[in-house]
Amino acid sequence: MKRSKYVFSAVLFVLAAVLSAQAQQVTAVRAGKMFDPKSGTNLSNQVVLITGDKITDVGPADRVKIPAGAKVIDLSNATLLPGLIDGHVHLTDAQGNLQHQMMIALNTATRSLNAGYTTLVAMGSHGGGYADVELKKAIESGLVQGPRLITAGPIINVTMPGSAAYPLEFAPKEPDITANGPDAMRAAVRELAHYGVDHVKIHTTGPFYFDKDGKMFNQPLPTRDELAAVEDEAHKRGMWVATHTYGGDGLK
Repeated sequence: MKRSKYVFSAVLFVLAAVLSAQAQQVTAVRAGKMFDPKSGTNLSNQVVLITGDKITDVGPADRVKIPAGAKVIDLSNATLLPGLIDGHVHLTDAQGNLQHQMMIALNTATRSLNAGYTTLVAMGSHGGGYADVELKKAIESGLVQGPRLITAGPIINVTMPGSAAYPLEFAPKEPDITANGPDAMRAAVRELAHYGVDHVKIHTTGPFYFDKDGKMFNQPLPTRDELAAVEDEAHKRGMWVATHTYGGDGLK
């Protein structure tokens, strides 16, 4: 029994050492040029050090020394860009069921990351429910790979003009949250906060048309009281509010 205990302890020690070594793996990227967004210029002969999954140093090659044993990626003939940010995306497409929406969201996030976007701001799920929130959790837990996500969940709307069929015994699932009046708006924001979104997306203008002179007319949607309720409730919960707005009184 003692021998088994020692063998088991030795295995754990070796495993811990291997995991520790993997966690401390250093990768050095040699960049012939590197775009510096602060100065708006390309810097020459730069080195980026990555320890594990964190960037630990960036600078000119004569200052940033590459540690012995580091994995070196030579991009001396290339220009290195920082991670890009897309400030307005829809990860889902309002087609199919929620399983389909989750696959669409993962595909969108993966393709964006491969294209160099390390942060995506989701601006409404368009029928995908809280697919963006669930995907963010999966990325942060390491279940899947993807960019940083700033989530919104469903868009909040008042009841819009349209030609929808009146449901008799069946209420169709709506892609957005419909809320009328300040109290309902507050309840909708609380629902979003409950499911873990980072910000709120609303519409303040709806159908529009152009007159014969080409002037656009936009129909405003929420009232000032409804907008104030959304903003107040969101700010109380550390969330900010984004809006789809074309113009007219809805924009003002």
